[in-house]
Amino acid sequence: MSKAIRNTFIHILLLLIVLNSKTVYYGIINSNMSKVILVICCLFGLMYSAIVRKKFILKKAAILELGILLVLLFLGDIWHRTGIRNVQTFFVVLLTSYIIVTFVTKEEFVRAYTNIISFIAIISLACSVIKIVNPSLPLILAHRIKHNESWYIASPYYTWGWYTISARNFGPFWEPGAFQGFLNIGILFVLTDKFDNRNKIKFVLLSITVLTTLSTTGFIVWGLLLIGYYQEISELLFSKSSGNNKKQMRLLVLASGFAIAIALFTSSTVVNKFDAANISAQSRMNDTIQSIQLCFKNIFLGIGQTSQAAKEIMDRNILTNSNGLLTMIYTFGFPFGIVYIRYLWNSLLCLMGKKLGKIQYLSLFLVLIVLFSTENLYWLEFYCVLLFARYMKNANENRIGIAGLNYVLY
Repeated sequence: MSKAIRNTFIHILLLLIVLNSKTVYYGIINSNMSKVILVICCLFGLMYSAIVRKKFILKKAAILELGILLVLLFLGDIWHRTGIRNVQTFFVVLLTSYIIVTFVTKEEFVRAYTNIISFIAIISLACSVIKIVNPSLPLILAHRIKHNESWYIASPYYTWGWYTISARNFGPFWEPGAFQGFLNIGILFVLTDKFDNRNKIKFVLLSITVLTTLSTTGFIVWGLLLIGYYQEISELLFSKSSGNNKKQMRLLVLASGFAIAIALFTSSTVVNKFDAANISAQSRMNDTIQSIQLCFKNIFLGIGQTSQAAKEIMDRNILTNSNGLLTMIYTFGFPFGIVYIRYLWNSLLCLMGKKLGKIQYLSLFLVLIVLFSTENLYWLEFYCVLLFARYMKNANENRIGIAGLNYVLY
């Protein structure tokens, strides 16, 4: 496989991962077909690496960690007597995610993802302009689609709103709050890739798109990134400045980051979400309190995904729990939740590619907690790939050969 073909294949693979991560048209409405296509592509990449190139990554630690997650899932199923069918989707997602990291390098993963999310951002901004210029046109371009109890106005390339055309930017996802998560991860990756001369454009593009989501979480996370990574941002935006100018620019970026963060945090969009009289604030508060109580119903294996668990959740008036972190813990138990967050945290640190300062470390930790405490992201394909991302090989990683099969084993 030539370098160009490999690069194209990896971009297609990452695009499928993103589209399967609960985009309305592909990850919700046509989820079964989309998952089948993704699995086929993963198996093709795996077979090519193992048979044609005779190169395959076999890492004991990664296999052990995957095994721990799967065992915890199976133990919960056995305890709750629900059968494998209740977690088979999550099982396939975890297994597929592990397969992907066996043949994609860190550099390829970061570069392909920032390219894809930037492309999605361009489409979303174009659609946002269409909504402003000609509000009736989206009704011609889109379809009203009902899934379970939710209505979406969606096209294959964009979600225009729920029941009506929305002024907020959904991207192709089920809500703006989910879209901002993918955008902010893209910004984080842009700041780690030192060799892409388009990163300045990507950073500005993704930042503008985050603002168009009008997402409280998006504002908070973006503000945290501005403050925590002001040095990287100043170097990215003002790389051609002299030494003295660079210091001034760093101070300017830091001051601007604080100013923008304060402006966002005190904006009506954010303040209203924390207003006790706000319906969304009341719902989130109830979800958090009730979810914490559910976490202690069965601290080891969670309450599972049984009909009895679903009834108890409804009885507690948890309608659409947006706290993904607590949802994961009360469903699968504290051990699963702790292991998951630890894996994800270690992978993010690895992808950053260098030792972080205290401010960066705190910023990244808060970004992770805020993202997962405000959206149900933990089971989506893209975030499951991130779980094992630290086991992706580096582009210049040396391999050893045994019996004609080159692999990395440690």
